[in-house]
Amino acid sequence: MNYISTRNNQINFSSEEVLNYGLAPDGGLFIPKEIPKFSRGDINNLKNANYQDIAYFVLNPFLKDLFSADEIKQLISDAYQSFDEGIVSITELGENQLLNLFHGPTLAFKDYAMCLLAKIYELYLRKKNQKLVIVGATSGDTGSAAIHAFKGIQNIDIFILHPHNATSVFQRKQMTTSGADNVFNIALEGSFDDCQTLVKKTFNDQSLNTKYQFTAINSINWFRILPQSIYYAWAYLNHNIDSFVVPRGILCMLVGCLAIYSALFSTGYFIYGELYLGLILLLSTIIFSILLFNLSKTLFND
Repeated sequence: MNYISTRNNQINFSSEEVLNYGLAPDGGLFIPKEIPKFSRGDINNLKNANYQDIAYFVLNPFLKDLFSADEIKQLISDAYQSFDEGIVSITELGENQLLNLFHGPTLAFKDYAMCLLAKIYELYLRKKNQKLVIVGATSGDTGSAAIHAFKGIQNIDIFILHPHNATSVFQRKQMTTSGADNVFNIALEGSFDDCQTLVKKTFNDQSLNTKYQFTAINSINWFRILPQSIYYAWAYLNHNIDSFVVPRGILCMLVGCLAIYSALFSTGYFIYGELYLGLILLLSTIIFSILLFNLSKTLFND
């Protein structure tokens, strides 16, 4: 599998380089040079398959140059050990369905990516006998999910920055009570964007990067995005759902949806919540303008 940077499509990177770097050397994001296409026969053979089998189907093209088939299947099995039975579920809402992603250990949808990402890095570092420093920024759910997934893993230290007094008490306690020696929490006086800026500065600091091997667990890391495509494939293969509405503010879920969408679906659509917000703002503006116009007519006539 070859990758390119969003800032330069002329240089190819391997899966191993993407896993090691997290962020492209030019500051861009890594994306696959081509999204693999699955045959209709392969897709039909996975109808009503369990989550683990679908995960292997989705992940194998991206991981097979790093691990053997048996290794990929094992890390998938290990990743979801702490999830509820079934891993995902569907709630019927009239003519629509709600995809429930709260079955992980911290109750956040980020568990679906983090638990798998942790097993990928754990296996890779063990085979290479290397050490890794993970740096991430969070407003709450990313940090708690990442810390739970990576705590206690040898050869990995994880540093999570969060805005001081700006996360929920529940998530703050999830982050700060792991008891693991490889977990480091940093409460920053500032916003989430300030935390994310420091993370990006870390990756761009050449002197630091010559001393330590850094990678990211935020959605700037392709291997963090990739697992978030699996539950869309599961919804399609188990419930024939090929159209999705993604909540606003969770762009990484939209990217995951787009990735699997281009590989699996020939029909259907997706809607990002930002569009709904735009429509609401547009309608609000129109209504306000009509009210203002009517008010001005009343005042003028009076």
